[in-house]
Amino acid sequence: MQVETDEQSMTAGGNNARRVAVAAAAVPVMLIALAMPANAVEIAPIAEVLDSLLADVLSTVGAVLDALGLAA
Repeated sequence: MQVETDEQSMTAGGNNARRVAVAAAAVPVMLIALAMPANAVEIAPIAEVLDSLLADVLSTVGAVLDALGLAA
């Protein structure tokens, strides 16, 4: 029974990490989508920051999964 509980908690942890990563990417995208229309010159710096943020979050999630012994 203890093994099942540990597996469930690891799965829940992975789901929480995925939710955080999605939220970290979705919130800025929603804010941009709801803002006034802009041209590519105005959006490019935001896209670069968002890309960097998403890469950092995914790297952290991968490191956590590796630390837990799960495949990233």
